[in-house]
Amino acid sequence: MAFSSLPSGCCPQFNLRVPVEPFTEAGQIAVRYNQVLDNLQSKTQQLNVTVNNSPLILVALNKAGVFIMCEGKGLREINLQPGQLVGQSIYDVYDNNREIIDSYERALSGTTAKNNISLADNTFESIFEPVYQNGDITGVTGVAYDVTEQIEANTALTEAYQEAKQANQFKTELLAKVSHE
Repeated sequence: MAFSSLPSGCCPQFNLRVPVEPFTEAGQIAVRYNQVLDNLQSKTQQLNVTVNNSPLILVALNKAGVFIMCEGKGLREINLQPGQLVGQSIYDVYDNNREIIDSYERALSGTTAKNNISLADNTFESIFEPVYQNGDITGVTGVAYDVTEQIEANTALTEAYQEAKQANQFKTELLAKVSHE
C-alpha cells in the first residue's frame, strides 16, 4: 500500500522509465537514470512497508500548520485513518493538546522537538524537525512511535520491584524479631 495522503501533483512521476539507446552518451545516461529509478522505487516500497506495519505515525505540515501528509499504522490507535488530517490545521485539530502545538512550533523555529505525547489512551515518543528548502524553513516533519506498552511494562516492573523490596524488608524485620526471641 502506498502513502495515501500525498496530495496529487506534489511529487514528480518517478515511475517513467527512459528507453535506452545503447552505445550513445544519452543511452548511458538513460541506463543510470533507470538504475536510480529502480533504487528509488525499492526504497519507497521499503518505507511503505515500515510505515504501514509499525506502530508509528508520520506527518508533514506546511509553514501555516496545515497537514500535507499523515500516515502510519499508529493512527488506528488514536481512531484516525491515513490521510484523514490532510488539509486541516494543527491548531484546529489539536487545540487542546499543547504538547503537539509546542513541538510543531519549536520545529518551525528551527529546533528539533523530542518528547512523549499523550493521544487518546496512548503515549507516543515523538520527534518534530524543521524542513528546509534553499536554507528557509518551509514546514515540519514528525514521527511518533507508540510506546504505550513499554511504559505500561516499565510501570508494572517498578511496582513489582517495590513490592519485592517491601516483602524483603518485612522478611528481614521478621527474622530479626524471631532471632531475638
